Amino acid sequence: MGLADNTSAAAYAVGAWGEPGAASGLGNLGVLLELDGRPVETGSTAAILGHPLRALAAAARLAGSLEAGTVILAGAATAAVPLLPGAHVRASVTGLGAVQFTATTAPTITEEDA
Repeated sequence: MGLADNTSAAAYAVGAWGEPGAASGLGNLGVLLELDGRPVETGSTAAILGHPLRALAAAARLAGSLEAGTVILAGAATAAVPLLPGAHVRASVTGLGAVQFTATTAPTITEEDA
């Protein structure tokens, strides 16, 4: 199950699981977004409602309960960037790790989406 509010994501990628350590330490981690090996955006997890755990608390409150394994898109730590087919994307968060993928197709926008 996934849960997101007002997301600009057409899709998302999940990296390998790792224990984040003390949750209080998640509040100001550096975030780097790269396209084709070039840095295009930097940010901080503090951009996510001041601390990502605030987004988690809001999601739990709105959902009523969260099952183990629920994916929650807490918010953006960087601005969104346009992707073209073939672009290699890598996002890394200091102390947590990185996830990467290659965009394979352009999104299709229907009249319903507009």
